[in-house]
Amino acid sequence: MIRRYRKSRIKIRALLLGIVPAAVMALTLTLYLISAQLDNLDLAFKERGNAIAQEVAAASVYGIFSGDVESLSINLRAIAERKDIISILVNDTAGKLLTSVGTPKAGQRTKNLQSSFFTSSVLSGFQAVNISDYPDQLDGKKEITAPIIIGSVVVELDRSRLIKQQQNSIRTSLIISIAGLILTGLIALFLSHKITLPLSKLTQAVIRMKHGDFSVTVPESSKGELRSLEEGFNAMAKELKHSQEILQHQVDRATADLTQTMEALEIQNVELDLARKRALKAS
Repeated sequence: MIRRYRKSRIKIRALLLGIVPAAVMALTLTLYLISAQLDNLDLAFKERGNAIAQEVAAASVYGIFSGDVESLSINLRAIAERKDIISILVNDTAGKLLTSVGTPKAGQRTKNLQSSFFTSSVLSGFQAVNISDYPDQLDGKKEITAPIIIGSVVVELDRSRLIKQQQNSIRTSLIISIAGLILTGLIALFLSHKITLPLSKLTQAVIRMKHGDFSVTVPESSKGELRSLEEGFNAMAKELKHSQEILQHQVDRATADLTQTMEALEIQNVELDLARKRALKAS
C-alpha cells in the first residue's frame, strides 16, 4: 500500500508538472483568441452596417431631392430584401419621417430581437460656403462649395447572425483548447510513465536494500540522468554486496577459529582431567 501511494504521488506530481503550465498557457491563448475573434466579428459587422447605411443614403438622394417617396420606397425595398436588414428609415433635414421599409418598421423593435442601428447623412449637390476669414489660403477666392445635407437614413441590422458566428467561434476555440489539453495530458501521461517507472523501480530496490537484500539490481533501460542513476545504484549495490561477502567471510573465519580454539581447550580440559585422575589413583 505504501509503495503504491508513493508511486502514485510521484506520478501525480509529474502529471501536474506537465499539465498545469500547458493548461494555463492554453487557457490564456484561448481567451486571447476568443476575444480577438469576437472583436474582429463585431468590427466587420459595424463596417458592413456603415457601408449599407452609406449605400442606402446614396440610393435615397434622388427620391429625397425630387420628393418622389414612391420611387424612394421602391429603391429601398430592393436593398431591404437582404437577410440581415430588418428595416430602413429615411428622414428629411427636419427629422420628419419620409418612408420606412422592412419589418418591423423603423422605430419598432421587438423585445426578443437583438439589432443594431446605423445612420448616415444623405448628401446632394453643393452650396456656397463663405470662408472670407481665410483669404491668404485661397488666393483671393471668397467662397468654396460644400455638399448639402438633404436628409438622413437609419438602417436596422439583425445581430442574430453575428451572435451565431460569435457562438460558433467560441465553441470552436473551446473545442480546440480542450483537444489540445487532452493531447497534452496524454503526452504528459506517457512522459510521466517513462519517468516514474524507473523511479518506482529504484524506490523498490532501495526498500529491499534497506531490509538487507544487497543482491537487488535495477534494469539500466533509461536514458540521460536516469541511466546514470541506475548505473550508480547498481554499482553501489555491487560494492555493498561485495563488502557484505567480505564481512561474512571474515565472520565465518573468525567463527571457525573460535570453534577450533574451543575444541582445543575442551581437549586440554579432558586431558587435564585424566591426568588428575591418574595422579589421584597413583597416590
